[in-house]
Amino acid sequence: MMNESFETLKDSEVITFNNDSIRKYLSLPPTCLVKDVKNAIAQKAYEDPEKAQELLEGINCEVLQFSKQGWKTGKIKISIEFSPEN
Repeated sequence: MMNESFETLKDSEVITFNNDSIRKYLSLPPTCLVKDVKNAIAQKAYEDPEKAQELLEGINCEVLQFSKQGWKTGKIKISIEFSPEN
């Protein structure tokens, strides 16, 4: 059973994949850095390298959160989170 407590991984941390189909879809080696996974996801989302970089650095947007009142302007970006088993 999963812990369900997720922590954001740093770009320099290492991931090894247990799912070959995801790894192959993203054109990644079995073991790679978190930043490489984020780059691969961004490249799949946008064929344009400038747009992919924007997704990694933050895209301007507005967010309406349940815990806040009104729309808030800011940025969103890709992050990879990990939840350890037990």
